[in-house]
Amino acid sequence: MKRRILMSLLVIGAVTALVGFTVADFNDTETSVGNTVSTGSLNLKLGTTTGGPTNCVYTDPYVSSFFDIDNAKPGDSQEVTICVWNDGSIDGTLSGNVTNLDDVEVGDCNEPEALVDTTCGDGDAGELAQNVLVKIWVDVDCMNDFDTGEDILVFEDNMIQLELFGFPTGDMNADSSWCYGILATVHAGAGNEIQTDKVTADLTFTLIQD
Repeated sequence: MKRRILMSLLVIGAVTALVGFTVADFNDTETSVGNTVSTGSLNLKLGTTTGGPTNCVYTDPYVSSFFDIDNAKPGDSQEVTICVWNDGSIDGTLSGNVTNLDDVEVGDCNEPEALVDTTCGDGDAGELAQNVLVKIWVDVDCMNDFDTGEDILVFEDNMIQLELFGFPTGDMNADSSWCYGILATVHAGAGNEIQTDKVTADLTFTLIQD
C-alpha cells in the first residue's frame, strides 16, 4: 500500500513538473510601415473656342451661356464649339442633357399668332422649345464646323426631347479634353405660333467616375 502511494506521489510530481515547464517556439515578426490611402481627382471644366483646341478658354465653374439668339425667326441658327476637359487623375464617363427648361409667351398675342395659337395669352407654355432643333457632334479638330466622318451625338432633337432623355457622350480619360459642336436652329417649318415666345435652358454636362 505504501509503495502504491509513493508511486502515485511520484506521478503527480512528474505531471506537475511538466505543467510548469514552458516550451519556447522559434518566431519572427515583420512590419509593413507607412501604408497610405490617397484619393485622386475628378474635375470637369467647360469652355469655348474660336477655332482649334489650343484656343479653348476654360472657366471653372462655368456660369456663362453658350447661346443667345435674339429676335429670331424660322430658319435662324447659331453654332458654338465647346471644350470639355477632365482636369483630374481619374477616368470618367461623360453625359449631357438639357435642364431647367422654361418656355414662355413673353408678349401680347398679336393677330397672326392668335389665329393659330389657341392657348396664346392663357398662361400656358409657349411653343418654341419644341421648335428649337439641336444638333451636337464630336468636333475632332475643334474648328467650329461639322466635318464628314465626325460622330453625331444628337441629330436635330428638340429641346423637350433633350430634357427628357439627355444624350450620351462616352468615356473620358483623366487629363483629356474633347470639343463638341452644338448647332441650335429655329425650325424652318415653324409658323406664327412661336411669335413672341422665349425659351431658356441650361445645358448640363456630368462626369462620373468609372
